[in-house]
Amino acid sequence: MKVIIEGRSTRQGARTEVVGRSRDVQVVQQNVSGTGRHWSEVATGSPNGLVVVMDISNAGNHNCYVRTLGSAEHIIERLPDQRCVCDDPLVALLMCQK
Repeated sequence: MKVIIEGRSTRQGARTEVVGRSRDVQVVQQNVSGTGRHWSEVATGSPNGLVVVMDISNAGNHNCYVRTLGSAEHIIERLPDQRCVCDDPLVALLMCQK
């Protein structure tokens, strides 16, 4: 299975990127823009593979989530604002495997 996450890093503080993955998932960054502020991260692996995506808006709102590779829109858990990638045990487990 393959999923593409569109990454970004703006001068206003917005950032979207894969910050964790299960062991059966490989993540490769490609299609980097000329400025280096936008890119694609391609996650490949088994349909049950997991990726953790950190998504922070320019206003500082966290829209982070954990998703499987099995479906284009299969988000299995939205991580509440402020908890994001810090306090969730699943995220901590995945971060250690990155």
